[in-house]
Amino acid sequence: MMELTRRQLLVAGGGVAGALMASPLSAATAATGVEMIPGARALALPDGERVLVQAFGREVHWQRADGLHHLDLGSPFDTRVVAAARDQRMLWLLDRHKRLLHGVNKRGNVQRQLSLAALRDPADMVIHQGQAFISDVSGHRIVRLDLHEGSMSELHSDRPLNGPSSLAIGRSGLSALTLGDHRLHHFTANGESLGSQTSPVATPAALSNVNGELLLLDRCRNQLCWAGHARPALALPSAGPVRLGHISWQPGGDLLVSL
Repeated sequence: MMELTRRQLLVAGGGVAGALMASPLSAATAATGVEMIPGARALALPDGERVLVQAFGREVHWQRADGLHHLDLGSPFDTRVVAAARDQRMLWLLDRHKRLLHGVNKRGNVQRQLSLAALRDPADMVIHQGQAFISDVSGHRIVRLDLHEGSMSELHSDRPLNGPSSLAIGRSGLSALTLGDHRLHHFTANGESLGSQTSPVATPAALSNVNGELLLLDRCRNQLCWAGHARPALALPSAGPVRLGHISWQPGGDLLVSL
């Protein structure tokens, strides 16, 4: 078993983590760290890179080994980046306001843009083998977009997709959280339905696949919970000033907890 000890949490989170009330965070395989990141939505990328989004999605920075790079995506007042993922060629950013995928090359310049005009309200994105899976929360659907050809197809579950928001991809495939009925929907890596289940937490807001296990953010209770366990993995005071906002993880990196 992998465990994140209380000491690791304190080192990662500073004074914020001092308010932790739960048992150590644990998952199924090799150890990872936890980083508490205030003031930005932190989106984990492979190789320890990350995207930091601030000002309600208007300011975007790509953090790499060679430093922090500001990304120019046009007028900031028309921009709302909510998700990021990287393939072998470029970094892809999901712009919820413009309904676009921005493809950014290694120099930090926008090289491609793919229209998502067919979607009403794109909310999250993950990428697997040249395919982008995108949740359309108001359109009540999840689509698969071929990043090379631009073709789009729709995924279907055993139950209606009632407000799909957060997505997570792992070795076992794709998982999606629907906000309307608090369900977790599971798919193969090719988008074929594996069925769905009721969320184990009452008010889920986001999910991430960490070392093969699903981790859920319970926003109202201000805690993180593994999908297969009843006890919180990490909790902050539900009435405190610090709020858990987002979670993101990539193999080999830390779990990024945005505050």
